[in-house]
Amino acid sequence: MTVPEAVRLLDTRHATFLAFTGIGSSRAIVLYRRFDGDLGVVTSLW
Repeated sequence: MTVPEAVRLLDTRHATFLAFTGIGSSRAIVLYRRFDGDLGVVTSLW
């Protein structure tokens, strides 16, 4: 899943966060809605 696809899915589900793996890698990505309404992304460094 790409990040723009994850943003659309997060918006349609009205969820607080969404965990997924990026295309072409097996790394986990967490997209979350911040308290101010913006979005944040958590990824691993290695």
